Amino acid sequence: MSVLAVFAALASAIPLRASASPQDASPAPLQLAPSAIEQIEALIREKESRSPVEQKLDSQLIYELRMRTGQAIAAGVNRLETDVPYASDGHAVVDVTVTPSADLDASLAALGADVVSRSPDGTSLRVHIAIERIEALAALSDVVFVQPKQEAAVFHMPRRAALAGLPLRAAVVARGLSSAMGAQEQQTNITATGTGQGSRSSEGDITHLAFAARAAFGARGAGVKIGVLSDGVSSLATSQARGDLGAVTVLPGQRGAGDEGTAMLEIVHDLAPDAELFFATGVTSVTTFAQNIRALRAAGCDIIVDDVFYFVESPFHDGQTGSVVSPRNQGLITQAVNDVTAGGALYFTSAGNYGNLDDGTSGTWEGDFADGGPNGVNRLHDFGGGRVTNAITVTSTNPVNLYWSDPLGASTNDYDLFRLNAAGTAVLASSTTLQNGTQDPYEQMSSTGSAPGQIIVILKKASAQPRFLHLDTNGGRLSIGTAGQLHGHAQAAGALAVAAAPALASFPAPFSAQSVVEEFSSDGPRRVFYGADNTPYTPDNLLATGGQLRAKPDLTAADGVQVTGVGGVGSPFFGTSAAAPHAAAIAALVKSANPAVAPDALRRTLLATALDIEAPGVDRDAGAGIVMPTNALRALGTAAPAFVEVVRVDAIDNPGNNNGVPEAGEGVRLSIPLANFGNTPASGVTATLTSSTPGITIEQNAARAYGNIAVAATTTAAPILVSIASDFPCPKSASFALTVHYSGGPSPRVFQFDVPIGVTSYRITKKMDGSAPIASAGVVTATGVQTSRLNRDSIASTCGAQKPTPTLAFSPLSVFATYRRFDAYTFNTCAASTPSCVTVNVQGNDAINLFGAAYSPSFSPADVQQNYRADAGASSLYRTFSFDHPGGGVPFAVDVHDVAPGPPSATPYTLTVSGACMGACAPPNRPPIASAQDVTVSADPLTCQAPASIDHGTIDPDGDALVLTQSPAGPYPIGTTRVLLTATDPSGAFSQTAASVTVVDSTPPSINGLVLRPAPSRGDWVDVTVDYNGADGCSAVTCTLSVVFVGPVRGTALATQTVGAPVPRRTGSSDSRGEGDDNARLPQIAGAPVPPSTGSSNSSGEGVEGHPIQPPLVLDAHHVSLDATRSGVGNSRTYAITVTCTDAAGNTTTKTATITVRRD
Repeated sequence: MSVLAVFAALASAIPLRASASPQDASPAPLQLAPSAIEQIEALIREKESRSPVEQKLDSQLIYELRMRTGQAIAAGVNRLETDVPYASDGHAVVDVTVTPSADLDASLAALGADVVSRSPDGTSLRVHIAIERIEALAALSDVVFVQPKQEAAVFHMPRRAALAGLPLRAAVVARGLSSAMGAQEQQTNITATGTGQGSRSSEGDITHLAFAARAAFGARGAGVKIGVLSDGVSSLATSQARGDLGAVTVLPGQRGAGDEGTAMLEIVHDLAPDAELFFATGVTSVTTFAQNIRALRAAGCDIIVDDVFYFVESPFHDGQTGSVVSPRNQGLITQAVNDVTAGGALYFTSAGNYGNLDDGTSGTWEGDFADGGPNGVNRLHDFGGGRVTNAITVTSTNPVNLYWSDPLGASTNDYDLFRLNAAGTAVLASSTTLQNGTQDPYEQMSSTGSAPGQIIVILKKASAQPRFLHLDTNGGRLSIGTAGQLHGHAQAAGALAVAAAPALASFPAPFSAQSVVEEFSSDGPRRVFYGADNTPYTPDNLLATGGQLRAKPDLTAADGVQVTGVGGVGSPFFGTSAAAPHAAAIAALVKSANPAVAPDALRRTLLATALDIEAPGVDRDAGAGIVMPTNALRALGTAAPAFVEVVRVDAIDNPGNNNGVPEAGEGVRLSIPLANFGNTPASGVTATLTSSTPGITIEQNAARAYGNIAVAATTTAAPILVSIASDFPCPKSASFALTVHYSGGPSPRVFQFDVPIGVTSYRITKKMDGSAPIASAGVVTATGVQTSRLNRDSIASTCGAQKPTPTLAFSPLSVFATYRRFDAYTFNTCAASTPSCVTVNVQGNDAINLFGAAYSPSFSPADVQQNYRADAGASSLYRTFSFDHPGGGVPFAVDVHDVAPGPPSATPYTLTVSGACMGACAPPNRPPIASAQDVTVSADPLTCQAPASIDHGTIDPDGDALVLTQSPAGPYPIGTTRVLLTATDPSGAFSQTAASVTVVDSTPPSINGLVLRPAPSRGDWVDVTVDYNGADGCSAVTCTLSVVFVGPVRGTALATQTVGAPVPRRTGSSDSRGEGDDNARLPQIAGAPVPPSTGSSNSSGEGVEGHPIQPPLVLDAHHVSLDATRSGVGNSRTYAITVTCTDAAGNTTTKTATITVRRD
């Protein structure tokens, strides 16, 4: 089954990462107080009494009108929170659904209404009107429905919301600190160079391997048009001037306001620089958004991406055809998405930033209505366990919405929504719009004044049918939550809804199967009940087992990436607003390399090749997984050479002081896995590491063989060891270059990277509760109250320019109002440290209530302007600032304090301080000094090897015990071996030098046995076989024979002769006895020379009867032939036979035996 089929067929079980049970903190009261019950009943009575004109008004407008005109909303209810928007002229901003007529404009003008915009078909108007004329507006016969301006949200997060629990690749190691102090942490990955465009480069370009898709596959987005919809592109020109954007076509009149659109375009341009870019705003109105989707497709956009969501968008409807009259246009945007995808476009949209059940961040409850008992004549909803209330545990400024499974514009089942105080005694906000057959199944109430602990109540009219409900706080959190937040046009079958995964949790390595979605990323699945024409999919079942269950989100992509931040968007750019453009750009890369691929085939390929994360397979948090262009390109058969890349560089102390931070005087272990991101195998991969940074010593054997790397495979070689000099500056980065050679693709490739040395980072988690922060070596802490605070001017301090000292914030005249709680941390910098840029970050779910500033050399709570260095400029959930610091032992302090005066706020926060050499500042370790000399040793005769030490007085300046190793380690073979001596101290710092080990063979060979075996004589000659065995354990042996005549002739010694020596020739043919030529009596040994006659006897009398004595014949190393003629003094002759064996080294051994022979 294809992935697309899997998505479509998924019906009952979406794999879960954690328990499928609802999120249940249950702090809310089980039941309501009588006072609240009475207020709800009064509001329902008011609703039932509305006139036909009032029934055309959203309940929020009715409440607002009555409060503005001094009327009670209902009996006992004088005030409710409404959030009706107002224009600068004091007029209410409303959206009006109308039936256009010729005199409508005149009627509106007569009411003093100003029509700001209208939909292309004229049925939807954006109007400014005095709230006092709102009923008169509804009374117009052409008016169908009036509601407050339909608000949109864009899915940009102002922080990195995943504050904890992410599996960072680099170890975070505590340096003897308590958990409250947190840890000094060091992310030991390389400092990578941006691969995108302009002044800022998205880390997603690396984590998604988009850069590899461009380099290996030639996929750059050429020929593809991408349309972006967001809030606006107000600072487009600024981004273009910095080189972060090229040409962008903005649809006429659709520039919008704000710069999330600019940030999204920058991400697309980083990944797909050759794509043609278009933009239109999506936040003007529902109808304009839908129209702009179609307009981008009409402009030729192959791929469209947005990060916009309107709160009115239905979770239960697959669009809204022209035959459906929805007063709120709840399915109109989904219909536009359906239209452009049916026409061949790929559509990407943000999944949303409103939480998920598995991370415990759900602000959603959906399920069937369950009867929780009466509230007067109507019925309360039971959220589970008999609880008719659901507490808001984390607040949001977005509205609270209720949807149910009725058709659009035809809801006959009336539901209402209420927000009460935490005690359940009073109604604070409500939505009680009538549903009697022509309205939408929707209620919306304000959450502006909400506070943690306030509760939500759902009420069903007694006559209404149970329906499947979807309650959403849109970024808040509920005590009883469920999965299924994602809804709106992201649920469209043709849309690709994109969840967010933090790029920085992987960067600079690619995403992996261990990656996770952000804790704020919205989850699925989505149950849909109606087609675009309002036809129910399961007419007889509009509850939890009916409709169609759709796997959502579809894909996951990077967020938390660098953008220019122009227009105040901020950088890093977090949220599914950042994820969606990454996915869209990746689709453009794949399409540009495969222009003929059909949109459906491209969609299926992106889903089928996504990197599976979270629960196995398609899941409700990440969908199919992280979209990866190289996987998709390979699946489509796109040709590409081998493309070997550094996956990451892990640099940790080895062992140093075991804090994970490479520091001066320590050894460092560099692990560098390589991957082949191309589409051809890489063979014979080798890599060599070098560094030009003074004070950095790389082990001499720094070349590594990686072998062959298959397509899409990763291979790791042995770590490379580095030693850092004791006087290495801190903080400073060491620069390295890895040169990689291979066959099958472009080679060599040189990868340059930096490793920070000595840069520590403190991460401190605490509450602003008045307790003293825990100190550690080199960090002094304090808590107390400070006088006043600095004025927040929205300008965060940055390195390179000293910000002027801000003025003091205005405080009321009360003396007590000037004091607020602070926590201060004073960091000692090391005496030898150099100037650096210190970065401070304060983050937390409620950190908007805190403010941070830096001082040097100290912080004075009595004078917060004294010693000022920097500040955050503003308060937010994630705020970073930086400042230049001279180092050299000069301390600095970071002050975190409550914004509001008074008692401690108990706000949780995480403070991160990095960029300086700070803390305990122990004296640096001094590396050893290795010394070696050439040595010569004798080999062991059995092993033919010898151990040897080349050490020649290696020392350690600190007197530490050293570990000396030699490579090769020995024992060494005969000959000369070049040996590397490495001296390593307890901190892993090392020194290396080389010398030669010469092993000589000084043991002579052995001669085993020496037996002389004469053969029967043949005339004057006797053949003798010499049996022995010459042996040497270390080399081949050459043996020779020599023969000496030893008797009986006195004083006569015959010359020796070895194999191969010339043989003396005779001069005669017979002896004195007339026995003829001695040639006939020579031994018959194959290949032996035949001695010729040498003549008659000599005059010395040493012959016999005038016959001379013949020299012995050495035939080979084991055979001789001896003259056996009778002597004048006896009838036999004695010879000494000597064996001489010599080995390859010239060592010699001899052994002698004698033999007496005579002629028979």
